[in-house]
Parts: sequence; C-alpha cells; structure tokens
Amino acid sequence: MGLYRRAGMVVLLGLFLSTTFNLPLDAGERIEKVTIMVEGMACPFCEKAVEFVLKRMEGVVSAKASALRKEVVVEYDPDKVTPRDMVSAINRQTFYRASFPGERE
Repeated sequence: MGLYRRAGMVVLLGLFLSTTFNLPLDAGERIEKVTIMVEGMACPFCEKAVEFVLKRMEGVVSAKASALRKEVVVEYDPDKVTPRDMVSAINRQTFYRASFPGERE
C-alpha cells in the first residue's frame, strides 16, 4: 500500500470516527447532555424530524429522539447553544410540543 493511499485511509478513518461517534473535533469543547420532552411524536419519521431540527443548530453535537419515551436526548456545547434555544426551535419548526421534564403550562 502506497504512502499516499495509507495517509488517505487514516484521514477517512478519522472523519468516520468523529462523525459516527460524535467525537469533539476541538479538544477545548465542553459537552453537556440534556433531555427534552417532546409531545406528539408517534413514529420514526417524527423522531427524524426533531433530530433534524436540532442537528442543524450550531453547538449541537448529537440528538437522539425516541417516540416511545416522548423525549430527545441532546449533547451540546453550552457556549454555543442553550436548552431553551433547542426547545424553542422544536416548537417553532415542528408540529410537536417540546418542554423540560416536570414543566407544566
């Protein structure tokens, strides 16, 4: 295997691992986790819609929604985005109602 091909494979492996396992690319990032309740999700499409909205936000590292549990677990950089911003984005850009656990209207 040539040197250039080997170097290219190492770069591709690094990109694969950082995107698959959501490894922070910047060693200075501080990552936190929050659970947001989302009412109205009923299927895998609903989960993907909520995840899509969150993953487009700057500072969101990962988002995993569960229609069964009616929640989304988000890993994020608190220096770039707040949980309140995420709840607001879900409420504005989807048909679902997001809130924090225990929060009532």
